[in-house]
Amino acid sequence: MKLKNFGDVQKRPSKSSKLNLLKHDKNMFSRLLVVPIKSRNINLQEVLKFNLGPISYSLASADGSLTKTNKAVLLKVIEQEVPNNRHIIEAPPQGSALMIDGMAVLQCLKVAKIPPTFKELAQMILEMIVKIMLFYKSNRVDFVTDRYPDLSIKYCERNRRAAAGYQRIEIFSGDQKTPTQWKKFLNCGSNKEALVEFLFKSWCQAILSITTLEVHLFIAHGDLCHHLCFGNRTLPTVSPIPELTCSHEEADTRLLLHAHHAAVSGWSDVIIRSPDTDVAIISLSMQESCQTNLFFATGNKDQERILDTRCMVEKVGPTLCTSLIGLHSFTGCDSTSFFHGKGKATFFHLVKENDRYVMALTQLGESFNAERELITPLEALVCQVYKSNTESVDKARYLLFCTGSKDGASLPPTQDALTQHVKWANYQATIWSRHCLESQLEVPSPIGHGWTADSDGLSSVYLDD
Repeated sequence: MKLKNFGDVQKRPSKSSKLNLLKHDKNMFSRLLVVPIKSRNINLQEVLKFNLGPISYSLASADGSLTKTNKAVLLKVIEQEVPNNRHIIEAPPQGSALMIDGMAVLQCLKVAKIPPTFKELAQMILEMIVKIMLFYKSNRVDFVTDRYPDLSIKYCERNRRAAAGYQRIEIFSGDQKTPTQWKKFLNCGSNKEALVEFLFKSWCQAILSITTLEVHLFIAHGDLCHHLCFGNRTLPTVSPIPELTCSHEEADTRLLLHAHHAAVSGWSDVIIRSPDTDVAIISLSMQESCQTNLFFATGNKDQERILDTRCMVEKVGPTLCTSLIGLHSFTGCDSTSFFHGKGKATFFHLVKENDRYVMALTQLGESFNAERELITPLEALVCQVYKSNTESVDKARYLLFCTGSKDGASLPPTQDALTQHVKWANYQATIWSRHCLESQLEVPSPIGHGWTADSDGLSSVYLDD
């Protein structure tokens, strides 16, 4: 067997060598068994403080990409804390404001039902939104979408989703034909931004004939937001909303900003409609700050349900709910990895029984610079998840290795790798928690906060230089 030396660890893995890496690099630890450790005076405990590779297999896939987990598990275990499904309401509150995840609407469009031209598509989407608003008995609806900057911590996730390829199309006029490959069209961020801008311009010239009720539509497009008031089957009045002009990248946080705007504008009930667990977790964490009764509508057509966020916060506890953003980002989301083989439910049940962990995860995201003191309780949490009695991940790695865990992915990350992971989670949590109700975010570059620039954009850092 050919043993690797430390010169080999400088090469970052590529997708083309994924299978080979799975067979060899992930089992590098087992190779230590064939090394005459005693005769060479090798201190195994010291060796295991290093990753022995270009990435941490506790936190990375074989090709160096982030490991993915089922985010919805966290919402599921939180819901289980509420007895008898008391948090699920049978009917939406009358006269609420409805916040719609716009990209989710676009992604759910069936290719067979997409009309032949962009003008017809815009009218169809407008009527679809109004029908959703009427279903929820709302009198205000906000259509909120993402932005797609070149430098983004979601770059890797968006690339993964666009692995099948994308089709770049410029929209010149309403009479232009809609793309036949709708999913590939939506795989391109600039396409989606251009489409939303086209929708705004089209809706400014649209007439609603499906209802005689006055419709208040707020559309976020680019950095801007406009209020379109439809009524009497005439062209809408269009007004800019300076308070909702914002620099948010993700609709996840922008939805909460719009909900907060609705609250201070007089709406006592706000429904956020999204399939994304991220939005649900942010809503639970920010319920007390939004000054309104939040409801979260999710699920598909046959299993759609409306969750009473305030009821969930009361049953789970406001202190624990405040820590959920930190918990969610730390245990894996679109921009961070999860711990291989360790799900969100395991973390949640340990955290809810330990005030020290709750406090640490609440502090995660207080500023963009993660304090060293924050890592200590999070390291203890990781050790407990791996069922180790120590509070040092490096020591836990050694103890677990000695008891038979020879696959690098089954061991906790090194302290070095865990520190980088905390940086990722802290950066994401800061955006989600501390700034989501502010219109203008002063977000520092992710470079130096757990990411580095490369030829493809951004990549996650697993090791200190």
